[in-house]
Parts: sequence; structure tokens; C-alpha cells
Amino acid sequence: MTPSEVERLPLGELVRIKMAQLLDRLGRHRAPDLYRRVLEEVERALLEEVMGRTSGCQTEASEILGIHRNTLRLRLKTLNLARSRAPRRRET
Repeated sequence: MTPSEVERLPLGELVRIKMAQLLDRLGRHRAPDLYRRVLEEVERALLEEVMGRTSGCQTEASEILGIHRNTLRLRLKTLNLARSRAPRRRET
């Protein structure tokens, strides 16, 4: 498959292809918590991409994602993606 063909595939189809490859590699073996691990990996990639595109602005990222800012903060913290804020300087 050429890069341009891959680019035109819907996201769901790309995920299906990658899942088929993973399951083929696993064969008859079972991966503990596969469902949770796959969802976490996809969520991590999504949040990293959106946070990068918004330069870490959680308000803007939450608007793009269509989720509440507090939900985004919780997901970032859960996935260890939360950046610590630089301390604010006091105005004197």
C-alpha cells in the first residue's frame, strides 16, 4: 500500500489493519488487558497530537476534542501526560 493510499484510508480502517496485524502476531496467545491497552494507546496518541498542536493550551485542546477541560486534565494526569506549570511570577 502506497503512502497516498494509506493517507486516504479512514481512521477506523487504519486501526482495523493494525489490530489484525497485532492479533496475527499474537496467534493463540492472549495479551492481558488488550482492550484497555489499545484504547489507552489510541487516547495517548490523540492527546499528545492535540496538545502539541495547541502548544499545551488545555482550554483550546478541550474545545478541539469536544470534552470538558476538567475531563482533559484528568485524562492527561491518568496517562502521565500532564505538564507541570511554571510558577507564576508575582507582580511587585
